[in-house]
Order: sequence, then C-alpha cells, then structure tokens
Amino acid sequence: GPVYAAWLGVPLITLLRGNDLDAGVFTERRREVLREALIGAARVCVVSRDHARKVAALYPGARTACIPNGIDLSRWALLPSDREHAAAFRRSLSGTEPRRVLGMFGHIKRKKGGLFFLTALLASGLAGRFHLLLVGELEPAVIAFLDAHAAEISHTRHPFTDRYELLGHYAACDLQVIPSYYDGMPNVLLEAAGLGVPLLCSTAGGMADVLTSEHAFLFHPGDEEGCREALERAAAATDKDLALRGAACRTLCQTCLTPGAETEGYLSVLRETAGLS
Repeated sequence: GPVYAAWLGVPLITLLRGNDLDAGVFTERRREVLREALIGAARVCVVSRDHARKVAALYPGARTACIPNGIDLSRWALLPSDREHAAAFRRSLSGTEPRRVLGMFGHIKRKKGGLFFLTALLASGLAGRFHLLLVGELEPAVIAFLDAHAAEISHTRHPFTDRYELLGHYAACDLQVIPSYYDGMPNVLLEAAGLGVPLLCSTAGGMADVLTSEHAFLFHPGDEEGCREALERAAAATDKDLALRGAACRTLCQTCLTPGAETEGYLSVLRETAGLS
C-alpha cells in the first residue's frame, strides 16, 4: 500500500480491521510493514477507540477515524430449521440438571482468553450451572484442560462450520462468551447480538465502545475475579433479565451497528481524503 500510494501520487488510507495492530506491533517481521502503513497514511481507519488510542500513542501524527463494523440483519436471521436444531440440542441436555448454555465460537485459544475463561469458570464453583457449546478450532492447551476437567465442565465440541450453519448453534445459546485479552470488533459479537443473544465478555477493543451492562455481563480483560463475578451475575439472572439484554443487543445492531452506518463512515473518509468534501 505505501509503495503504490507513493508511486501513483495518491493518498494512502490504512485500515486496521481486526488484530492487525496488536499482532503486528509485537511481531518482528510485521512491525516495519505496519509502521510504514501507519506513518504514510493520510487517514488510519480503526474499528475501536482502543485502537485509535494505541495508534495515536505510537504515531502522534496519525489521523484516525473510528468506524465500527456493522451487520446486515436482513441477511442474518433464524430459519425454522435453525430453531429446530437449537431445540433438539437443548433436548439432548435434558438428562442433566437445567443448565444455561454458554457459547464460545471461533478460534478458541489462549490469547483469545479461551483458557483464561475455562480456568475462571472452574474456579468460580459455578461450572455445574452451565453447559459450554464450543464451535470452532480449539487450541491444544484448551482441549487438554477440557479433557482434564470433563467431569466438572459439561461441554459439547463442534468443528468450524459454515457461517450460516452457525445460526442454529447461536439459537441454542443463552449467552455468548467472548473473553478476549485484546480484540477489534468481533464478528461473534455482531452475530450473537443481531440474533438477540446476550453476551458475557471482556471489555477488550470495540466491545468497550458499544456494550454496557444493559447488553452484557462485562469484565476487564484478564481479570479473573471480575470474570467470576460476571459468571455469578449470569447464573443469578432470570430468563426475563436475559431476554431484556438480548433485546437490547438486537436494538444496538438495528440502530448503531448497521451496514449503512459503516458504509457512510468509510465514504466520509474517502470523500475527505480525496478533497471532495
């Protein structure tokens, strides 16, 4: 990007969409590429205020624009078959005491807080109140922990699946868990919230920008005591409490995290950078 922008004599706009900053700045082979892309940019677009602060601290001259991701709810909705899948899964758990289903979807690994959350769940003494639905790729350390504590942590594992096949899994969850140490604006947040599934998550990245206690049971990244307290609140919540949080999540996606708002954010940056506004 910086090379072609210089050769063509046009402005460079650099987009930090996910973990590009957090991963790149601490990776030797990526650090110089990242530096050139940020220093040479007319504008740097980020998906969270946390990333804007980090960029400004490293490169005070960088001009940032925070544009959260959006989700098109007209293309992301449950079908009857998704509801049937969810109901069948819930029935398969009927042989045990009633448990709230906690979903963890994506690449469930240490740096995404996977092992941290499992450790906090076990330490909370509340594991018996929940069933984990894990969908995606599990890091070996996470698999080893689950195997070692299979008697204490009730769980179901599924491999990575097509995005639209995830709908039935989301519908089976009472809460979606995102325990990241650092993050951008996770797709899982948008997908769960858009379906009215409330969240139990850290305040990493863009999650701190858009979520409050109205939507989620929140804790600071890496704060095990805070995570245990969030689990306690989730376990004590009534079905009505969860429904209200789920409705607030869906409203957030309908009013703020829309494709229209995201598109207009980028168009505004493009117009300004091109000198059209």
